[in-house]
Amino acid sequence: MQPVDCDYFYAKRIQMAPEVSQSKYSRRQEIVNGLIHGAGVLFGISALPVLIAIAAIHNNIAGIAGAAVYSFCFLLLFTCSTVYHLSLDAAAKKLFLIFDHISIYFLIAGTYTPFLLVYMNNAFGITLLSVLWGLTLAGTFFKMRFTGKYEIISTVIYLLMGWIFLAGGPRFFTELPLSVLILLCTGGALYTSGVYFYLTDRRTFAHAVWHSFVLAAAICHFVAILLSM
Repeated sequence: MQPVDCDYFYAKRIQMAPEVSQSKYSRRQEIVNGLIHGAGVLFGISALPVLIAIAAIHNNIAGIAGAAVYSFCFLLLFTCSTVYHLSLDAAAKKLFLIFDHISIYFLIAGTYTPFLLVYMNNAFGITLLSVLWGLTLAGTFFKMRFTGKYEIISTVIYLLMGWIFLAGGPRFFTELPLSVLILLCTGGALYTSGVYFYLTDRRTFAHAVWHSFVLAAAICHFVAILLSM
């Protein structure tokens, strides 16, 4: 069996995204963009182990699994975003832009995972979880092929995944504790509100505002998951 040629894969991914060779943000904006999500990395490193530990203390197997998946996806997004925005190397920047966009799908699915495993470990919950991770895989292939293109399409997919719990009708509203539900919806509202700045990020520091919304939303969801353990 021939070994995987990582250099070939790297080169092909770079060729697929020639339009992102130059950042559309100034260096000062990129530093701010990176530092905001860098704060997310530091938060994740310090807080996420606590999340898993609390689930373990309560012998919550579903909680441990859900918290572990969420922790991985949380750190994946904030790390990829930070590296992308702070990188000075054009080739690395192209590569991490792909990872940055892909990790959004992972964080959405990863955020739902603990709630579905803890509160809806039934046919409905497993079906919804399968749909979310199926969309994550589809989104991964989409972004590998079309990074930097069709942003409105991928944004709509992000939003549909984010609010997919509405497809379950009253289930989420009856199965989740009120405090958890409020935090979950608050995080969703923050993500959705921040999309405006994501789509208009040609304006100075608009992308940094988007990053702030993302970090605030992720922390809301972290607290919601913590309360679920």
